[in-house]
Amino acid sequence: MGMSGIRSSVDSYDSGGSSALVGPSEKYLSIRNAQERSTSSIDLSLRTSWMKHHFLIQTGVDYFEWGEQLKYDYNIVFDGVNRYSYVSIPLYLGYHQSWKKVGLSASVGSSIGGVIKRDGLYIHPDLTTMTTEQASDWTTTGYFQLELSYLLENYRFSIAPTYRKSLSTVIFSGYTVNKYDSFGLQMGIS
Repeated sequence: MGMSGIRSSVDSYDSGGSSALVGPSEKYLSIRNAQERSTSSIDLSLRTSWMKHHFLIQTGVDYFEWGEQLKYDYNIVFDGVNRYSYVSIPLYLGYHQSWKKVGLSASVGSSIGGVIKRDGLYIHPDLTTMTTEQASDWTTTGYFQLELSYLLENYRFSIAPTYRKSLSTVIFSGYTVNKYDSFGLQMGIS
């Protein structure tokens, strides 16, 4: 288990010029990017792993969140937090090296996850009202993790800095897309 700091970004969706409708204004995008701030996520994992000749395969079940803290103060004043919760199945490939009781692993991987909590609020492109958006039912996520472990009797204690990035669009509102990444620290026992 652990905590992550989540960064979000919003950008306009490029429909390839096939739509005659006008997308969001630059002012709208700049307000959203400036007034939607980082937030945190609780990360929970239950993992199993296999190792052969220092090579590591790991899978299990993860719980994590994407989202942002809202501090709108343009034409509308609103404070709140959007949290989109996912349960995912990751697959990590890595390399493990150990020295007596200390071990170090480096892993990369990805996951596919299903949404648990999906509703969020954002400022509307008219900049005077709020609108409800929903997170995607499914998300794909990329991971990079380093793990330092210590073996004490039959227990292994570990600490693992982890970087996570959304590989698919989490929020798609027709003209804007939200993408996320996070850096966190997980601790565990096995």
